Amino acid sequence: MCRGNSRCQLFFIRHETIGMCMCIVSPSEDWIPGRNLQRIFLVVLKDDLHNSIGASLSYPLEVNAALGILKTTGIWRSNYAPFFHRMFWRAGVSIPPPHFASFGFNFVFAGIWFGVVWGLLMWFLVWPQRGTPGVQAVFAWILSGVSFGLLMALYYYIRARKYNLPLWSQIKAAS
Repeated sequence: MCRGNSRCQLFFIRHETIGMCMCIVSPSEDWIPGRNLQRIFLVVLKDDLHNSIGASLSYPLEVNAALGILKTTGIWRSNYAPFFHRMFWRAGVSIPPPHFASFGFNFVFAGIWFGVVWGLLMWFLVWPQRGTPGVQAVFAWILSGVSFGLLMALYYYIRARKYNLPLWSQIKAAS
C-alpha cells in the first residue's frame, strides 16, 4: 500500500464515540492534495475488536495500528501476530509485527526462539535415547535455529512486499 511511497499519509484520530482510529491514505499517481485518493483505510481500534484483529488497548499504539493494517490484507492472525510477539506486546514492549520488521530482526527473533524450543525438546526427548554426542546436538541445535530463522525472515519479507505494506518507521512516526 505505502511501502516506498513518500506521499503516503498515515495518521491517527481520537474520537469520543468511535475510539481510536487510524487512517492510511494512499494517493493515486496523479495525486492532488485533498482529491483523487486511491484508497482510504479507516481502522477502528477498540477493545471489542481484540478478537477480530488481535489488537488490544493494552498493546502499544503503533502495534495496534500495524495489526489493523494487517487485518485488512486478509493474512491469517496467527501469521501476523505470533505467540511470542503477543507476549512481548502484552508486556508493553513495542516490537514490530513480523511483516513490518526488518529481515535481520525476523532472522534473529525467529531463529533464537525456534532454536531454543526445538533444541530443548530434542535434548530431553530424543537425543538421550539415541546417544547423540553433545557437540553434534549443539551443532544441530544451532543449524535448526539458523535455518528456521532464515526461512521465516524470507517468508515475511516476501509477504510484506506482496501486500505492499508501509514501513514500520512510517507507523511509528504517525503514532
